[in-house]
Amino acid sequence: MNSTKRCLTVIFIAMNIMLRFASIVFAADNNSTESQVDQIFSEWNTSYSPGCAVAVFKDNKIEYHQSYGLMDLESKTAITPNTVFDIGSMSKQFTAACIILLAEQGELSLTDDIRKYATEFPDYGNTITIQHLLNNTSGIRDYTWLMVLARMSFEAQTKRKTEEILNLISRQDGLQFNPGDEYYYSNSNYFLLGVIIERITGITVGEFADKNIFKPLKMNNTVIHESHSQIIKNAAKGYVPDPNEHFKFKQKSIIKGAGGVHSTIMDMFIWDQNFIRSSIGGEDFLSTLTTPAKLNNGKTVQYACGLEVKNHKGLKTVGHTGYTESFSANMTRFPDQNITVVCLANFGGIRAGRLALKVADLYLADYIVEAEAPNPTQKPAAIQRTEIELEPSIIEAYAGDYRFDFGLLMRFTDEDGRLMMKAGPQPKVEFFPESEDKFFMKAADVQVEFNKNDSGKVDGITLYQMGKAMVAKRAAAVKPLTAEEISQFTGEYYCDELMATYRVVLKDDKLFVTSTRLDEPLRHVEDEAFAYSRGDITFTKSSENIIVNFRLEVKSERLSFVFLKRK
Repeated sequence: MNSTKRCLTVIFIAMNIMLRFASIVFAADNNSTESQVDQIFSEWNTSYSPGCAVAVFKDNKIEYHQSYGLMDLESKTAITPNTVFDIGSMSKQFTAACIILLAEQGELSLTDDIRKYATEFPDYGNTITIQHLLNNTSGIRDYTWLMVLARMSFEAQTKRKTEEILNLISRQDGLQFNPGDEYYYSNSNYFLLGVIIERITGITVGEFADKNIFKPLKMNNTVIHESHSQIIKNAAKGYVPDPNEHFKFKQKSIIKGAGGVHSTIMDMFIWDQNFIRSSIGGEDFLSTLTTPAKLNNGKTVQYACGLEVKNHKGLKTVGHTGYTESFSANMTRFPDQNITVVCLANFGGIRAGRLALKVADLYLADYIVEAEAPNPTQKPAAIQRTEIELEPSIIEAYAGDYRFDFGLLMRFTDEDGRLMMKAGPQPKVEFFPESEDKFFMKAADVQVEFNKNDSGKVDGITLYQMGKAMVAKRAAAVKPLTAEEISQFTGEYYCDELMATYRVVLKDDKLFVTSTRLDEPLRHVEDEAFAYSRGDITFTKSSENIIVNFRLEVKSERLSFVFLKRK
């Protein structure tokens, strides 16, 4: 999944995990760095929840490692340093490494047109190179969004599933932008790299990586998971929240190239050492892997080859985050200080990237630049928030619907002076006032600020979560449609690009988009425009005033598809 979607997913899990440090005997002093790391992971230091493994590598050795929580809730098996985790999109650096090794072996060139290897891919009039795929600058639409809109399942990747995804990507009428003009994180790029590896070598991505990376480096507990029938020793089960606010096991999808690597914190130490000792690859292997991309206009972006080159508190970082619904992972290197932090978790709600940087701050305290330029799109997290009382009329003014560009609708209601919020299918949650226009959740680190226009009327919100600021517009009230007006929109609609059929049906005087996998309500916005959880739907009428199609738009992803009415 891409980073925007991940950040916009609001997790409303009651924080009822009791901290039990009082019963734990620490070998180190409570003010030691190791004890402070334990405090960062305290809520996962339990005998009844999933958790994570964390390690710090410093000056070419393992400075510290610790494990928290369970790898298997059913058997009560604890996580250890040798527990194997799905590392999600952290896998992309290994896919990139395979491609660079193939280039060094003379099997391909990074400047090759991808249609040399994926002949079924359309010619959009601009050459898309392997380098564009590596740098996420190809303009190819993200298959994860395409699969969601096409109502395709995310079950384990098989040869047939690979063909289905490749066909879906290849059916697109156009690119999001000309290759090299922009950067856009698209899982399709690395999926295609995986296809190219297998077509050139005649073996699977997992087999090639094992032969050329994992075995030479003696990363003996690292594999690319290619089938759910494949048994991985010491593998953690992945968990998601269940309706009772506990945890349930959920089988994960496997999409090689974009993901699929399973590894341990100890094997990540071996991989980290390769960035220092360059045990595999030729003279330019590491520089190719870690050099940020340059766009056609000469601007440098943060993405290199399966790695992001960024800055944290004045220090250069090289790393990547991985996220699936059931797993979270992060490995961040500070090359100038020779310090690396890795965090692997078997619950998507554990934000490995944030936690890894908190650990890094402890070990890099002497290097951190304290004064940073303020980021206007981010709101500093407050250590403690104080609830205040507000006049009922203020709460009442905030009640209404607010909608984000990517489709999520947040509904705020005034319930006896309490501001309640419901987002999509999630249960209601209360927001508490800390000022006249700012509210916060007590169960999670989420805040909302109500925005006003020049006339003083509330016209939107800014939601703050995980260091991100996300703006939603207030939905205007519209005149209710009559039964006759509603019925004109019903019918069956088909999109050739997505190979998908949407049926618009009437249930209890309300419109729904329905399929074999999902029923979702449509909310009337204005005239022939409706909104639902995936985006905006606008119906088009013919000159005879008959509905002939609708356009589905996901504005945040710059996606637009026309569905023709069949009947």
